[in-house]
Amino acid sequence: MPPLKKGRCLAAACNRRHGSARCIWHFVHARGALQGKQVEKSEEELTQSVGLCMIRTEEKKMQCIWMGQAGLLFDFDGTKVMIDPYLSDCVAKVNPANRRRVPVEEKFFDIRPDVLILTHDHLDHTDPETLERILGTHKDILVLASKNAWNHARSFGNGHNYVMFDAGTRWTFKDVTFRAVRAQHSDDSAVGVVIGWNEKHYYVAGDTLWHDRVIQEVNALGLRIDAAFVPVNGVGNNMNMADAADFAQAVGALKTVPVHFGLFDSLDPAADFDAANKIIPTIYKEIRL
Repeated sequence: MPPLKKGRCLAAACNRRHGSARCIWHFVHARGALQGKQVEKSEEELTQSVGLCMIRTEEKKMQCIWMGQAGLLFDFDGTKVMIDPYLSDCVAKVNPANRRRVPVEEKFFDIRPDVLILTHDHLDHTDPETLERILGTHKDILVLASKNAWNHARSFGNGHNYVMFDAGTRWTFKDVTFRAVRAQHSDDSAVGVVIGWNEKHYYVAGDTLWHDRVIQEVNALGLRIDAAFVPVNGVGNNMNMADAADFAQAVGALKTVPVHFGLFDSLDPAADFDAANKIIPTIYKEIRL
């Protein structure tokens, strides 16, 4: 049975208003009816025996949306965490071959993240055009950024809290914890992040190659990895699909979500990514974890 807490009941026979859940009296009577039993105690007797009307608490909710490339938007029961949003076509200005193949979804610019994580300082992760709109429009954002990305991001100012988030750093925001872990990439300060919330842990590897030290560092945390988000495009110092599948297994991921595909290429992890319990994301859609 879910935990109980003090409150008031909205059931027709109860004037103790607290929401849509029913009080212990209604819960006991409903359970008795289901079991074919007659409950003798009155509402008054039951509420007196527990002191106050009791209700079941609401279950906490988590949502994760893939924003394309390596971008993710988590909502931990109202706490919004945005990671590496790439909502422009600025990479094409440097390398025309890497043009966007999916239009930008403008609605993401209306969302104020409580926490913005930048894993490293490459254009498709620390995107100046995207950051200008998010950091320039919204207020009071906690920005957790690896050293090189931190040096870049803090130039946007606007009163945000810019924290240098290098490997080994931990930060707690409300009931969410963030642990930066090593990533093996061409940005020498690149990190991944392990997010802990509601007794679950989500590992976002960032851009990385398979590397023993990366795996050792994640495993040394001693945490169960409920889901791992891993790059699979196999270029730009990122894992290919074969290595990414083995990497997810090496860190003990219960579920594996491939990212960093489909925006600049035509890769198909549904066919070619051989990871156990894989979940193939669709851009701008919720990932059912």
